[in-house]
Amino acid sequence: MESNTVYSLTPKFQRLKDQTPEAVRDFLRKRYEERVAKSGDAMVWDPHCTDILDEVVAWLGTPQKTGLLLFGSYGTGKTTMLSCVEDLFRKEYFDRNQVQRCYPGEIIDALKSNQRAAPLAELRQVAVLLIDEAGTEPAVSTIWGDRCTPIRDIIIARYDYMKTTVIATNLDCEEFLRQYGERVMDRITEAYTSIYFSGDSYRRRSLGR
Repeated sequence: MESNTVYSLTPKFQRLKDQTPEAVRDFLRKRYEERVAKSGDAMVWDPHCTDILDEVVAWLGTPQKTGLLLFGSYGTGKTTMLSCVEDLFRKEYFDRNQVQRCYPGEIIDALKSNQRAAPLAELRQVAVLLIDEAGTEPAVSTIWGDRCTPIRDIIIARYDYMKTTVIATNLDCEEFLRQYGERVMDRITEAYTSIYFSGDSYRRRSLGR
């Protein structure tokens, strides 16, 4: 990445004027180290972790890619990175309500307890949405007697509205396709940067297993 590159033309960072990739990278790196330290683990920036950080920074400066998909096994750092990206967006957006984080199970529970479609409408339109633990919900849910696919519908709607979306999932590509279907996968392929998190679980390493 060139040092004189700025993010001012990127829809994801309309409010930034002179932000550089280096500054964004430093922010994410420090946040990641802080979060790992809080969990009691020692952060080691091996080549794989460094490559992931660089890929996230590159995505943040790519106008053509409105989405980011973080996928891999349990405990490999996906949610930690999603949280760091969330911190960055919350830092840059004046209206904190424009950055939301959600979990599929919570969305389905909210819809089951509320006949209105308000929860979905809001998540379709918010400027930045971070979906953690995607794929832990049933592929099809029954809500008020109707068969629904709320997460699939949200992903498709946000693609249509060109809204920034970050997804973290333990599913691999084939499992993701089975869960959400070809329409979603086509949009992921076109509009998302996909980053694979490999390696052993940090949780297992911290337990000495």
